[in-house]
Amino acid sequence: MSHLTTPIVRFWTHSIRRQLILGVTLVHALLMTVFVFDLVERQRDFLLDLAQEQATGLVNALATTSSSWVLADDVAGLQEVIASLSSYPDLRYAMILDPEGRVLAHSDSTQVGRYAADTISRSLLAAPTESQNLVVNHTVIDLAAPIITTDRQVGWARIGMGQSHNTAALQAIGRNGVLYALLAIALGAAIASIMALGVTKGLDELVHVSEAIRRGDRKVRVRLHRFDEVGRLAQGFNRMLDTVSAGEERIHLLLDSTAEGIYGIDREGLCTFINPAAAQMFGYPQTEALIGKNLHDLTHHTLPDGTPYPRQECRMLWPLASGEGVLVEDEWFWRRDGASFPVSYSSYPIRQGGEITGVVVTFTNITDRVQAEERIRHLAEHDPLTDLPNRTLLTDRMHQAIARARRSGELLGVLFLDLDNFKTINDSLGHEIGDQILCQVGHRLTMCLRDIDTVSRQGGDEFVILLDGIPNADETARLAERILVVLAEPIQIQGLELSITPSIGITLYPNDGHNPSQLIRNADAAMYQAKQSGRNNFQFFTQDLNQRAFARLALENALRRAVERAEFAVYYQPLVDLKTGQISGMEALLRWHHPERGVLAPGEFIQVAEESGVIVPLGMWVLREACRQLQQWRKEGLPPLLMAVNLSGLQLRQPHLAEEVKKALEAYDIEPHWLELELTESVLVREGGGPQEILGKLKTMGVKLAIDDFGTRYSSLAYLKRFAIDRIKIDRSFIQDLPGDEENAAIVRAIVSMAHSLRLEVLAEGIETQGQLNFVRREGCDAAQGYLFSRPLPAAEAGALLTTQPRLIPPSA
Repeated sequence: MSHLTTPIVRFWTHSIRRQLILGVTLVHALLMTVFVFDLVERQRDFLLDLAQEQATGLVNALATTSSSWVLADDVAGLQEVIASLSSYPDLRYAMILDPEGRVLAHSDSTQVGRYAADTISRSLLAAPTESQNLVVNHTVIDLAAPIITTDRQVGWARIGMGQSHNTAALQAIGRNGVLYALLAIALGAAIASIMALGVTKGLDELVHVSEAIRRGDRKVRVRLHRFDEVGRLAQGFNRMLDTVSAGEERIHLLLDSTAEGIYGIDREGLCTFINPAAAQMFGYPQTEALIGKNLHDLTHHTLPDGTPYPRQECRMLWPLASGEGVLVEDEWFWRRDGASFPVSYSSYPIRQGGEITGVVVTFTNITDRVQAEERIRHLAEHDPLTDLPNRTLLTDRMHQAIARARRSGELLGVLFLDLDNFKTINDSLGHEIGDQILCQVGHRLTMCLRDIDTVSRQGGDEFVILLDGIPNADETARLAERILVVLAEPIQIQGLELSITPSIGITLYPNDGHNPSQLIRNADAAMYQAKQSGRNNFQFFTQDLNQRAFARLALENALRRAVERAEFAVYYQPLVDLKTGQISGMEALLRWHHPERGVLAPGEFIQVAEESGVIVPLGMWVLREACRQLQQWRKEGLPPLLMAVNLSGLQLRQPHLAEEVKKALEAYDIEPHWLELELTESVLVREGGGPQEILGKLKTMGVKLAIDDFGTRYSSLAYLKRFAIDRIKIDRSFIQDLPGDEENAAIVRAIVSMAHSLRLEVLAEGIETQGQLNFVRREGCDAAQGYLFSRPLPAAEAGALLTTQPRLIPPSA
């Protein structure tokens, strides 16, 4: 039912004229229908009463007339009496009955002599001696009257009369009533139409004027010469338009004269109005160019950092959903030419009829204010001479850096730097030259730092450097050494060549302090230690860090010299096939013949080599030397064998690693499948997916890959599959307590089982006892390596071992 309601209501409320005409017509129709129906019913009742009176008189007359004929038992006489009634209209039947119900006379002569057996007749014979209304309705009237002589009842007179004559009369009355009703309805509709036209003509004029105003014609007015309510409404409408026009003129004058940008947008983001100041700030000479355009897409589409500004995040449009105004102080608008400018703006909802139809935005170009604030802030946070951060900004950055370091676990370095003998230069050459020296020192210090670090001038000739997020204390020592070198270069000022040296004190967070003041104070104390140590050097706040930093720098410098002086050598340790007992390969191991400390294993210098970057050329030298030695053994007639070479994480980051490996193999005519490159688990996990492409190229070449020290850190089936590993090497920490350590034994069994299920070879490292060998052999390891077979040997001794003892242990049973 509800789906019909809306169309009916829409049809009914379409116009007042329709409502008036239909309303009056419907009322007339209803009243005339009631009137005609009432008239017909009243006539029906009247005619029925009249017919009943006639029938009563007729049956009484029949009873009186026929009494003598009944006593005489004159049937023929009674028939004549009945026949005399035939002239009455609508007479259906007439009869004379004796007390037993025998028909003495009947308008249908065939019924004479019969007994009346119908229900009405039987009830009549049992009725009291008086007139009976047997049936009285709008179809038939059936009446009976007793035939009485002087002393008794001798029978019944009964007649039945139809109502066809009355029905015809009623139908004629109904037709006439309907005709008159239709005439009355038509007349009422005509009168209603004339009245509606008079009323709605003025309303139509009001609608026409309002539509013209909606289209933008503010000069149109209602022209009606009437004195009724519609006329007074038209006059009030015109006065309202005059008032609105005057207000709009004042608003337009205000919008055109204000320096603030003002515009309105609808719910779709389209511009509905805009003042000249806003259009000019957006780079449009005419306001009309922006009407109907999406202002967010034109002027508010990008954030200051260049990332897109989604419409749903635009705070300017929030009032559409919340219904509340917003004030924004930190937004940027974009001009037509692509330039941006900072603004502050307010956005408030526009309501019409209780609904929010859009927002009005008022904005101000705050470029001058922002620049002034930036200048003030810069002056408050920077040294006016060198333009470096001052103590205030440094302290703020240190607080932030300490918070980050506390979360990440990294270190912070603080270097307190003081120029040696600067007061002498300043006093002898003047403050102007002194100021220029400070500016050049500040510039040189800045060039030594990363973007995330900070150099600050504390006043006088003191500078503080903050190193953010460093992995270890060695980073600060390297920077301090670099600063000493950079500042040692002469400074040219006004034709003078001046030499400046600094004294530097170093502290670390969290070791030497937990807040900026502690770190700077302790660095200052370390700086004085540097001055007491002869100036032009750096000192850590603690002697332990001092010694470690100097030792590390000495080792790094010695490493670089060792590469130049060819102090490195490659040793070789056999890889033994546990099935055959023969040497199946050699692992190339780096040794450093230190001129003072003797032969050093990689554990004593490899970390410094990686951190300093020396590992890259050093690692490639080991690879080429191993390939050269493999070629040399072949020339000596030794059988082919596998050569295993370790790769560092830094080497894996080199984009041309695969090409360098290929060059080394080709240079010494080595097939790629005789080279195995070993990587540690920690390197694979730390480098993530970066090495996958490089390792993929190596695998495509045919080079084998192995994981060294397996099980000590991040053992994962994922990288075994992703990097297409050929062999895993069980770390010596799981081997050294075998076979007695049940936990390590279980770990070794699990690794072997897992590796074989993945079709990987397993090599056990660190085999030193026969018991260890027996265990790993019994558990199914494919190969082994360790001091039980041989220590790492120089190339000549390794070659001799291959020649004299190619099988180091008996084959497995």
